[in-house]
Amino acid sequence: MGGRNKLQDLFRELPKMFTWSYLKDLIINPKRLPFVSLLIIIAELIINLLVVERVPYTEIDWKAYMQECEGFLNGTFDYSQLRGDTGPLVYPAGFVYIYSFFYFLTSRGENIKLAQYIFIIDAKNLENKRKYKLKKDMKHKLNKKGEEEETLTREQEDFLNSFETMLQKSSDKSKKSAKKTIAEPIEDSNYKIDFVRFLILALIEMCWNTYPSTEVSSALLHACHICVLFGVYRKLSAELKIVTKIE
Repeated sequence: MGGRNKLQDLFRELPKMFTWSYLKDLIINPKRLPFVSLLIIIAELIINLLVVERVPYTEIDWKAYMQECEGFLNGTFDYSQLRGDTGPLVYPAGFVYIYSFFYFLTSRGENIKLAQYIFIIDAKNLENKRKYKLKKDMKHKLNKKGEEEETLTREQEDFLNSFETMLQKSSDKSKKSAKKTIAEPIEDSNYKIDFVRFLILALIEMCWNTYPSTEVSSALLHACHICVLFGVYRKLSAELKIVTKIE
């Protein structure tokens, strides 16, 4: 009986899900994030399946990767000798090991459809380990005179991490590593209007999805990065002023 009542309640709530107020709440209310994330995952899965099944396959580097792995599997361990149709191997050994596994899994790279389904599963990207001197300098300025004990609060530490991340992503040429954490510095910027944050994020996504890239998409991407850096800089300046007054 309880299950029946819950089902009736769900049907009564359905009309509310198509109202503007509910949609707005989904976009700006952090408490809705788990539900929105689930919707995005489902939508992305459906879109990926449709792309694999409906969109003609475009060869970019898959054959070259398989050729490079084939050379490795045949006993060639000299990087200068491993190459494919698009040029020499430029990725580290971990890449070769993983794609060698795909080589066997896809019948020596011939089963392209299976490879496409494998890449639907979004693996966690390797974290960029480069450190910027800026973060170290900012910590030093926020520390008390000559003391090694850090005075950064948890919030300030997270903020500096986000600023460092934004600098990394704005200068990184890798699409995968640049997209994953771009929302963090946007959230940490001083842009108070949610629509502005959403617009910047949407424009960055649009630029990344423009293939092949154009002069317009590249210029727009740089403009978005500059806007985010400026917003983060303004908030960081305000944080530094507060800390200076406290000291």
